[in-house]
Amino acid sequence: MRKKDISQLAIIGALILLVILLLVTRDTVNKQPRNIILMIGDGMGVAQVTTGRIYRHPMHLERFNTMGLITTYSTNRFTTDSAASGTALATGYKTDNGVISMSPQGEVYPTIAERAKKLGKSAGVVATTGITHATPAVFISHVKSRRMQDVIAEQIADGPWDVLFGAGWGYFVPQSVEGSLRTDDKSPLDILKSKMQVALTPEEFKALEDKRAAAMLERTNYFPKASDNFEITLEMMTRKALDILSNNNKGFFLMVEGSQIDWGGHDNDMEYIRDEILAFDDAVGAVLDFAKEDKNTLVIVTADHETGGMTLLSGDFEKHELVGYDFAIKGHSGVMVPVFSFGPSAALFGGMQDNTDIGKKMLRLWD
Repeated sequence: MRKKDISQLAIIGALILLVILLLVTRDTVNKQPRNIILMIGDGMGVAQVTTGRIYRHPMHLERFNTMGLITTYSTNRFTTDSAASGTALATGYKTDNGVISMSPQGEVYPTIAERAKKLGKSAGVVATTGITHATPAVFISHVKSRRMQDVIAEQIADGPWDVLFGAGWGYFVPQSVEGSLRTDDKSPLDILKSKMQVALTPEEFKALEDKRAAAMLERTNYFPKASDNFEITLEMMTRKALDILSNNNKGFFLMVEGSQIDWGGHDNDMEYIRDEILAFDDAVGAVLDFAKEDKNTLVIVTADHETGGMTLLSGDFEKHELVGYDFAIKGHSGVMVPVFSFGPSAALFGGMQDNTDIGKKMLRLWD
C-alpha cells in the first residue's frame, strides 16, 4: 500500500473517531436522566472536604470526574442561610434569608421535587435533622419564614411525598401529646399515617417495607451525631430511600442532606465536622454505587454554604492527622462551595456558576 493511501486511511480513521467522540460527548451532556439525586453537605466548604480527605483517602467524593464551584449569596445578604440557599438549589430562584421556596413578596416557587411528582415520578428527602428544618423543607414546602415549622409539617403531611426520613416528630403531633412542639391541636402525623408507613423508632425503621414511608427518629430536630454511633445512619436511610423510590419505573428525585457538618462548623469543632463529613461520604458512596449500576441517574453533590470560615494550616495525610486549623466565625461565610456531578448530563454542572444554576438546570432536564 502506498504512503499516500495509508495517510488517507489514517485521516479517515481519525475523522470517524472524532465523530464518535462528539456523539458520545453530546449524549453524555444532553441525555435526560430518569433519576436525579441531589446531595447537600450543609456547611461543607473546600476546607471541610479536605478535612475528610485527611482522615479518609480515598473518599467517595474522589470518584467524581466533574467538579466546580457555586456562589451562595441571597437576595438580601452576602452571607446566606440554608433557607435562601436551599431555595436556590430547589427552585432556581434566589430569595431573602429565612424564606422557604417563595419570593420575598410571597410568590411560590415550584421545586424540583414538585416537578418530579408532576411527571409521575417519586420524590423524597433524607436528612440528619428534622424534616421541617430549612434544607429539607425547601423541597417540599413553601412558607415566608423557616421558623414556621408547624406549618411546614402540615404542608408536608398534605403533600404527595414518597420518602421523608429524618427527625422532628414533635412538630407532627398535637399539643396534648407529651413531647409536642406544636401550640395547637392539629395532628399532621395522623395524616401521614393514613397514606404511608411511619416509623418513630429505630426498630420501626428497620421494619419498613419498600414502599412509601416517613421516619422521624427524634422528637426535635436534633438527630444523633455520627459520633454517637446511633443504630440508624445517614447511609442506611439513603439506601432505604433508594430501595423505595427505585420501585417507580418513571424515576425519582431524592435530596439527601448531611445536616450536621454545619453544626460542627457553628461549634468550631473540627472532630464534629470530620465525623459528619465522613458519614455524609458514606451516603455518597451508596448513591454512587446505585447510579453506576443504574446508568440513568444524575448525582449532584454540593453545599448550601460554608460554615465557620474554616482554614487548614498543617497536618499529615500519611498519619491521617489534622494538626493546625482555625475558624474565622461561628456562623456562615460567603465563600464559594464545591459541586461534584456524575451520570447523564453531569457535564452541565461543572465549572463556576451561581447556586440558582443548579436548580435551573435540574428543572430544565425535566422540562
